[in-house]
Amino acid sequence: MDAGAPGDEVAVAPGDAPVAGVPPARIADAPPPWGIAVRDVLLVAAVVVGGVLGAVALTGVLPVEVQRIVFHSPLAIALLAIVTALVLWRTATRRPPAS
Repeated sequence: MDAGAPGDEVAVAPGDAPVAGVPPARIADAPPPWGIAVRDVLLVAAVVVGGVLGAVALTGVLPVEVQRIVFHSPLAIALLAIVTALVLWRTATRRPPAS
């Protein structure tokens, strides 16, 4: 009989529960259900770092009066809050593709 076929019994350790009928041995081998890969995480990290470095470079070439506004006002905090809210909203409303 095929391992994991319907009707096979699977030993489950205390505290472990099968997920949607998938034996625990196969859960570790399966990709995450939402499809996030290491490549995706590294790409997002590179974009964030590039954005921060770009902002530093842009701020460095601004006139002194504009730099004073950027550094001495809550502009950076407001921008960070807005971007964070947008990212969280996009993450919360994104649905995985239909299989």
